[in-house]
Amino acid sequence: MSGVGSYGKVVALLLLVFSVTAVDYAPLLSRNNLAVALLRRGEIDQAIQELRAILQRDPTHPLALYNLGVAYQRKGWKREAITVYQTLLALDPNQVAARINLGILYRAEGRTAQAVAEWQQAIRLDPTNPLPYLHLGFLYADQGKKEAAEEAFSRYEALSQPGGTGTLNATGSAITPSDPSPR
Repeated sequence: MSGVGSYGKVVALLLLVFSVTAVDYAPLLSRNNLAVALLRRGEIDQAIQELRAILQRDPTHPLALYNLGVAYQRKGWKREAITVYQTLLALDPNQVAARINLGILYRAEGRTAQAVAEWQQAIRLDPTNPLPYLHLGFLYADQGKKEAAEEAFSRYEALSQPGGTGTLNATGSAITPSDPSPR
């Protein structure tokens, strides 16, 4: 019987911790949502201010880190974006979208081996996401690796089709890779 009582105390303690954490982090989540709305409206400087404010309170906030990387990427601040994505991936190496965006930035800097490594890791983490295949296809095509490019594009196309298991937007079209999306 003492086991049941101890279990009840543990559950009550966990509920208390989660309720305090949820209340504590609710303003940060609201600010992140505001930053995402600002990013979507093209108000990048204001979004950056909001995201930096979140990260002052919680430097490990994953959504704020990701969205700050997106904001920096949209501003063309490649080095800053790379640093933010690297920080996020050091905290959580399973962030697929951050890996894809980091690969895009590495490629833009001519660091193709690192770009390929990020996209391949993104595929290992989420083999149903078509975007790493698309980026690999373009890279391989630019490098003259025709067969590798065709294979990557083929996988991208298969995953992007309705009924496929890829990442689709609300209209059923593949999410485009040209502009990183905030979350």
